[in-house]
Amino acid sequence: MTWMDLENIRLIERSQSQKSRATQGFYDLRRENDANTELVLFVTSSLRSTLKERFQYVQVPGNHYVHMNQPQHMAGIISSFLQSKERIPAHL
Repeated sequence: MTWMDLENIRLIERSQSQKSRATQGFYDLRRENDANTELVLFVTSSLRSTLKERFQYVQVPGNHYVHMNQPQHMAGIISSFLQSKERIPAHL
């Protein structure tokens, strides 16, 4: 392992230990103040009005890497979505 590999590992470990939550995952991890939710509210509102009953929004507890650290939490949500009976064909 080279010095650069060790430095990259340190950077990855440092970024994973940052205090962010999946509920704030849309925001830049480096921002200290995630109180401004205006952009997320705009995006979710736009998607909700466009997609209507097809829109699904789920918040999960955990940090930015919850999908890697606790995949079982995400797997249940994703499986339910993929196995839902309501299928609306996509129009590409």
